[in-house]
Amino acid sequence: MSLNRILKGIFCSPTIKLVGYIIEIDKLTFRANLRERNSDNPGTDEIREFNKSEVRKKDKQLLAIGAVFEWKIWGGSFPFSRLEFARPKKVSKKEVKKIEEWAKRLYEGLNFDNTSQ
Repeated sequence: MSLNRILKGIFCSPTIKLVGYIIEIDKLTFRANLRERNSDNPGTDEIREFNKSEVRKKDKQLLAIGAVFEWKIWGGSFPFSRLEFARPKKVSKKEVKKIEEWAKRLYEGLNFDNTSQ
């Protein structure tokens, strides 16, 4: 069996994918609410504590309450896991201007006076 084939067997797709969002941050750890990806079963929610050391260096600045990440877990002969944090979408100045205009129109259309219904 070739080395390439062995490596493909070891580093295959993750066995489990969970989506989480941070609910609490301490000095060395953070807690997150987790749910199996693409699962509509409410019973799959769980809260887990992670060590900040499990977060990759490039993701450390993304640690904040509400931050979203994916926890990928590989099984097999060499089990391991990895956290991958969602990155904010880059938005152009033109897109920001359109969003601001839309929000202004939306706000102007709101009616806070309950008597005029």
